Amino acid sequence: MLVTEEDGRARLTFPAEFSGPVLTVLPVGPEPESDGRTMTAAIEEVAAGDAAVRVWRTRPRRGQGVFAPSRSGVVVHVSAVDVTESVWACPSRSGA
Repeated sequence: MLVTEEDGRARLTFPAEFSGPVLTVLPVGPEPESDGRTMTAAIEEVAAGDAAVRVWRTRPRRGQGVFAPSRSGVVVHVSAVDVTESVWACPSRSGA
């Protein structure tokens, strides 16, 4: 679990270096003084030792939606798996 800083970013440091990490991120905590806006998390940077994520929130605008970085305090669940250790194939659905 991470918590965003003022610019909506959070950094995860891996316990060991990954040669090919697969990440998932999900914002779950409400923004302080939130008005119920939808939040989305994006992976901005991935390296062998760490990753940076950023949370965005919607800002309503007539006729279109606008995204803005969240503020500090948003809880983000992050999982990281080294793909070289757990590679699997999806079964075929072609009737075989």
